[in-house]
Amino acid sequence: MNKNKILLGLILFVTSGLVFASIYAMVQHVLRMDGYDPQIQYAEGTARVLSTGADPMALVPNSSIDISKDLDVFASVYDDQGKIVVSNGMLNNTRPSIPAGVLDYTRVHGQNRLTWQPANGVRIAAVVQRYSSTTTAGFVLMGRSLREVENRSMDILEMAALGWVGSLVFIGLFVYFI
Repeated sequence: MNKNKILLGLILFVTSGLVFASIYAMVQHVLRMDGYDPQIQYAEGTARVLSTGADPMALVPNSSIDISKDLDVFASVYDDQGKIVVSNGMLNNTRPSIPAGVLDYTRVHGQNRLTWQPANGVRIAAVVQRYSSTTTAGFVLMGRSLREVENRSMDILEMAALGWVGSLVFIGLFVYFI
């Protein structure tokens, strides 16, 4: 095999890797960002209603959602000091606390979208929205498990890897036979 064939094979090998890595990155990014969609809608809508003076207890369902197992969107309302007013999200029979600084960031920016890991193996796509009325202010957190998003992301990674391996076989045969 001459140097030109080796160089061509190397260029095609690297190009193929970059193409499949880019495809995976784009699809994974879209999947991950879609993981926030319902929470954005619910957080903004709930904050809008709370801004009219509505009672947080009337807005958050009385059901309990185990955030380590359930895929439902859960809701928490915090007062302006960061204390939970009401929440239907539970982890090991307690209401998990959001990380320090999340409310500070939200206070300045109005909304915060974050990946929250309250326990090993529990990853949440959370949206925190600031609200204020004439009598009170606080924060709405809407969260949802990333379990299915991460499962789909792994499926996409496996497909991209298989596509890349297939392209490497094709490149190898092409370079060998030219």
